[in-house]
Amino acid sequence: MVYSGIYPEYSEDFESLEKALQKLCLTDASVYVRMESSAALGSGFRCGFLGMLHLDVFKQRLFDEHGIQAILTQPSVAYWCQTRSGVKHFIENVMDLPDLDLIESWEESFVSATIMTPSEYAQDITRISVEKRGILTK
Repeated sequence: MVYSGIYPEYSEDFESLEKALQKLCLTDASVYVRMESSAALGSGFRCGFLGMLHLDVFKQRLFDEHGIQAILTQPSVAYWCQTRSGVKHFIENVMDLPDLDLIESWEESFVSATIMTPSEYAQDITRISVEKRGILTK
């Protein structure tokens, strides 16, 4: 999942944003939503999406269907970190990180995929995959 914070442009629009998110989630059950608070942006929501396109479509629907102009934080993926004491933390937001000196290891999501494509695209797809830290197995 791709996570992003969604905050109202003006703090007095929080309830309108909340109602709009509830209505949109009725027709899009794949969106994960929970309340969060930011020192800089105030009250808002941490939302999980199936990918960047899903996030963009959701943001556009928020504006088109409900007239909500929202502030979205930089999208990120969730990962695990383990501290030297052996405790594992699930991190959705960089603000939730433990002290960096205490972190022993990181675990991030990966995808094992089979890409089927016409041969004329294979070289470009391979190049892009390797540029994005992909590992070819076959």
